[in-house]
Amino acid sequence: MWFVLLAKAYGDLGSEMLLFPFSKVTVKARIVVYGAGTFGRTVKEYCDRHQDIEVAGWLDQHYMTYRKQGLDVVSPHILKDLEFDVVVIAILNEASAVQIKNEMVKVGIPGDKIDWVRQDILESVQLPGWVKVG
Repeated sequence: MWFVLLAKAYGDLGSEMLLFPFSKVTVKARIVVYGAGTFGRTVKEYCDRHQDIEVAGWLDQHYMTYRKQGLDVVSPHILKDLEFDVVVIAILNEASAVQIKNEMVKVGIPGDKIDWVRQDILESVQLPGWVKVG
């Protein structure tokens, strides 16, 4: 269910967070989006339209595949060279996102500058009335 909501109805979730479900993103934050799949594209497009968020980079391990599709995605290896406030890991599988976070920390990215989709945050949000659960 979350995949469909986050990918297809992102703007309808009505969260108080500037960039749901990434609580570390604040007004005028310079962010790096990690992930160019369906949810990563949704997050990137949302940020591009939002005047209070600046995208400092868009990264994905499979960047060459996405570049062939015309997307401006680059290698994660440049992350340490970018100036940013927060990296948002736009991958819905929490275990995969945590693994990516841990790899970032290993190469020197401070853990407090990394945010990912956490189940506890998803569960705390009131869903729009048109969503039928159960």
